[in-house]
Amino acid sequence: MRAVLETPWFSVEALPSRDDDEPYYVLSSPDGVVVLPITEDGRYLLIRQYRAARGRLSLEAPAGQIDAGETPEQAARRELLEETGCTASDMIALGAGGLALNRERSKVHLFLALGVRPEPGARPETGIALEPVDADELRDKVLSGECEHIAALGLITLAAWRGHSLPGLTPGDFRDVR
Repeated sequence: MRAVLETPWFSVEALPSRDDDEPYYVLSSPDGVVVLPITEDGRYLLIRQYRAARGRLSLEAPAGQIDAGETPEQAARRELLEETGCTASDMIALGAGGLALNRERSKVHLFLALGVRPEPGARPETGIALEPVDADELRDKVLSGECEHIAALGLITLAAWRGHSLPGLTPGDFRDVR
């Protein structure tokens, strides 16, 4: 294995191929977190920010990398504060997995943040707009493709399947979506 590109956020490594002489390229980066914040009044707190890879604004859940020495929960709390200016009374770990198993080594830890409220004196990072939505708006944004953050979509489903009460959503919402 050899690094062919290194940045402060990720590296690209060349692995020997099993099938031919061409290398297989893998993206390596620190593990990350994605947080589904639910405010004290039962709204889902999404963020809208510019994504250069997409060339447009994206509607998503707060997320980011786990810094050296941090636990996944510490990173989830930090990302929530940095990206929304809010804190949570409860941070529930739902599980972890990969996003692009064919190319990425990193794991993403999923969290449900309950009792989310503004932290006095804190503000969202520059370039991030908060978008609190109720369950109907969330469903509409997901089904229309406006919210395409796949980790956030998986987080919503995983939270429901693990038996967590999601404001305005019922188990039936996850059976027959057309």
